[in-house]
Amino acid sequence: MLITKAIKNMKAFWVLITMMLLFSLNGIAQDMIFSQNMFYKDNINPSSFLISNDYNVFLLYNHNLSGFDNNPQTQVADFSMVKGKQKFGIYFINDKLGFDLIQNVKARYAQRFEISRNSSFSLGLAIGAVHRKLEVTKLTFETGDDPLSYSDYSKTWFDYDFGVEYRYEQLYIGLSFTHFGRMLNNSDNEVLTSHVYAYAQYAYAVNKMFTLYPNLLMRHWKGSFFIETGVTGYYKNTFWAGISFSDFQDLTMMAGLKIYKDMMFGYAYKANLNKKILNPFATSTHEIFINIPINTQRKNIRTPRFID
Repeated sequence: MLITKAIKNMKAFWVLITMMLLFSLNGIAQDMIFSQNMFYKDNINPSSFLISNDYNVFLLYNHNLSGFDNNPQTQVADFSMVKGKQKFGIYFINDKLGFDLIQNVKARYAQRFEISRNSSFSLGLAIGAVHRKLEVTKLTFETGDDPLSYSDYSKTWFDYDFGVEYRYEQLYIGLSFTHFGRMLNNSDNEVLTSHVYAYAQYAYAVNKMFTLYPNLLMRHWKGSFFIETGVTGYYKNTFWAGISFSDFQDLTMMAGLKIYKDMMFGYAYKANLNKKILNPFATSTHEIFINIPINTQRKNIRTPRFID
């Protein structure tokens, strides 16, 4: 049976996963959640098949907290390819917060296991390195001869993520664990904070022209919890608009379209509505992405994908 065969094939994978869980730890930083995360999950779940073109290039730019000096900025470049039931990928994420620079590079592998004609699950693992540079020499110290001001701080460490994703018809459910680096690092305070992610996305066809995609994302890290829910509506599988809201009182509005064949362009605007922190809409986050799919032959798609 397909289920028995899938269980046998994944046995070695789960041994590796269990070892990584035993050696996990918490560290010093948290991941950034992109405004248009329903289109891109590969950075938080290496098992994700939401993007499942033969070859795919995903580019994203996030300008966070616009209006502040040295505000956070993030760039993402991701390449993936799908061969049968296997997916290979690599991504580069560049984070800049003032004089604090972090680069994250990971290669990932995912294997999909068929349960039935309408359902499957996948397992994925990502391994790479994180480099952090603090440009101390550009900071202003109280005393000019402070020893800390003589040179920049720079360090590189290994990092890995893993996850599982389940599909039933138009429903996708994912669970992942990121930044589990204790087994690969000697220092207890030089790795990124371990995160746990869970998400669900569903495609509901209203009629031949309109499709709704409700989605839910949850994240837990170092005693903190984040949840965001939203919905995106597609018109003729060409134009879309969406809205989401988080328990941090972040309101996100997004829109996009296919600009050439299946090439997609998306824009999102996010503002925090918590009056205790900032005046609503006093500052904002802008995000754009471009997705370039390359398919060698026309596929017979039984279920809609979120990026095709």
